[in-house]
Amino acid sequence: MQFSLISPAGVQFQEAIDHFVVQSRSTGDFAVLEDHVPVIAALEYATIKLVTKSSTLFVVVINGNLEFSGNEASVIAQEANVGKTEEQALAALEEFREIRIEENRERQIDFTKAENELKKNIKQAGAGRR
Repeated sequence: MQFSLISPAGVQFQEAIDHFVVQSRSTGDFAVLEDHVPVIAALEYATIKLVTKSSTLFVVVINGNLEFSGNEASVIAQEANVGKTEEQALAALEEFREIRIEENRERQIDFTKAENELKKNIKQAGAGRR
């Protein structure tokens, strides 16, 4: 079966696997093997164990949806990361989230500066006065 992980940044991971196991606080735990009936699940916070004959990988998902049909599984997630262990995937996701929080902080500061500059220019131009 084919497994794809998609985030706002695009396709993060795509590979053939034998089966996967979902551990989710909201939907509970379940496994999907080849030729499984179609499944759709909302994943608020979940860990997905991807198993092949030669390896096991883990995906940590925050706010996503899983769809399985025709031996193709797709996870579309707001945030997700893949690792060789669950801890590694979670640590990489946390690192990514910290970077994104800092970028958002910087954007907010830039936005505030631009807003203040705009207010100053409007006041100097006398816009809005009759």
